Amino acid sequence: MNTRLALLSAVDPGVTESEIFRLALQHAVGELGALGGMIHLRGPMSALRLVSATGLPAVLTRPWEIIDQNGPLAPTRALHQGRGVWIAPGSGEQPGSDAVSWPGTGLAAVPVFSGDRGIGALTVVMGGQGEPTVEQWGLSPRRTGHRRRRRLVRHRPSLRRSGRPGRR
Repeated sequence: MNTRLALLSAVDPGVTESEIFRLALQHAVGELGALGGMIHLRGPMSALRLVSATGLPAVLTRPWEIIDQNGPLAPTRALHQGRGVWIAPGSGEQPGSDAVSWPGTGLAAVPVFSGDRGIGALTVVMGGQGEPTVEQWGLSPRRTGHRRRRRLVRHRPSLRRSGRPGRR
């Protein structure tokens, strides 16, 4: 993880937020050995909007482009609970009746923060390894160089994970 943070710290100061999110998502997917992932940010009118996706075909992400931020899906639950959430397969985790079932062993979602305010969520589709390990979930700000990440993004949104995940 420290190597990945070092790569992120090499980002040019003027880089766009969308590029920061794209890089952070790719590194989260790589670090967890996930199949792919998404980042949702709060938007107007109680919606979470998909702002970045990697490793997932459009047939899977299209129904997740705009989701109700007060709904029961993994990104919204992580955002409201302020901690990681694990959703096992077969839980019906779909934003609509026409959505395709997810591959893999489940969805892991963590909130995205700007300062102390939750502004969205990062969700990954886990592969054969299943739920993230305690060490992977336990990437608390004090143990992962959160201060370095905060310096990297300065006033941009930062990723933070805290505590043990909630379960459905």
